[in-house]
Amino acid sequence: MNRKILSIVAIGLVAGGQLFFFNSCSNGGENNNSAQKDTTAAKSSADKADAALNNAKPTASQTIDLKITGNNMQEMAYSQAEIHAKAGSTVKLALTNTCTDASMLHNFVLTTDANVQSLINKGDIQGKNMPGVTAASKLLQPGQSDTITFTVPAAGTYPFICTYPGHYPKMQGKLIAE
Repeated sequence: MNRKILSIVAIGLVAGGQLFFFNSCSNGGENNNSAQKDTTAAKSSADKADAALNNAKPTASQTIDLKITGNNMQEMAYSQAEIHAKAGSTVKLALTNTCTDASMLHNFVLTTDANVQSLINKGDIQGKNMPGVTAASKLLQPGQSDTITFTVPAAGTYPFICTYPGHYPKMQGKLIAE
């Protein structure tokens, strides 16, 4: 939809520029106020479209595709270090482990506990039935996917991590609830 809006705005700018050029030429190069107003209006519309795109807020429900990459401890990572969502909204998170190395097991655990090390120390690899856990995927083998749905907590910043032993230092990010 955003591409459609930008295409319409671009067409309007091109058409407005051509109108200004032809009107200027037909008046012997003199300034034509009508054409200037058309061009100014087109630029104003483009500016408004850009502002709307830059200030877009997360929607009431959204789907997020999150990939896990890397085939060793140095390369492993989530495809997004930050996820933005509207507080109180519903998120459907599609998690895919794109790794090919059989030792690269991963998950996604979203917590409201800022002290993620305490979560790691509890030793639950799945992370599901632990205090402070808002959402957790299953532990994924390479090539596997899981989809989880959860309600975004109140406005704030919340960590998400992989709870597989040794992965937390590299496998972490934050959900920003707005």
